[in-house]
Amino acid sequence: MKLAKLFNGLLLSLALIALNSCLDQPQGQYSPSIICDNIVTNNGDTLKLRLDSNQEYYWLDTMTIGDTAKFGFTFYGYANNLISTEIKIDTIYAAINMPLSEDIRQAILETSDTLNGQINYKPGYNAALIFADYIALKEGTPSIKLSVHSDSKFSPTTFEIRTPIRQ
Repeated sequence: MKLAKLFNGLLLSLALIALNSCLDQPQGQYSPSIICDNIVTNNGDTLKLRLDSNQEYYWLDTMTIGDTAKFGFTFYGYANNLISTEIKIDTIYAAINMPLSEDIRQAILETSDTLNGQINYKPGYNAALIFADYIALKEGTPSIKLSVHSDSKFSPTTFEIRTPIRQ
């Protein structure tokens, strides 16, 4: 009987040590993600995204010079904090306007450069919804390059959209 109690006590001690060592590890190491919500032009057309044949980037339906596509980008850190997000475009072919909501303004650091698509987050935020107006200026095939950085060891995540612009 004493041996059984000793054995049970030893098992309980080992279980507590194992559980405690798990608690010392970072709980959430997830790759951050980028989700592109509905894309609508200024005249109400819905634009579709499709993956290229090599699965390296996405194609957006063709835009006409002067069109404005309205995007919603959701950046997720899941259990991890967002550090920064970037939205980069080919400024020869297009312009971007990012009207930031009051919630996002409260979440970002003063080091952010929103005019150039760089947003740096205060600690404690694991998701952000950014709206952007993408304006087609010149004929070509520019790209929109997005990235999200979190405090995960699997960070960053990138996402590229190529957009044919025609007359």
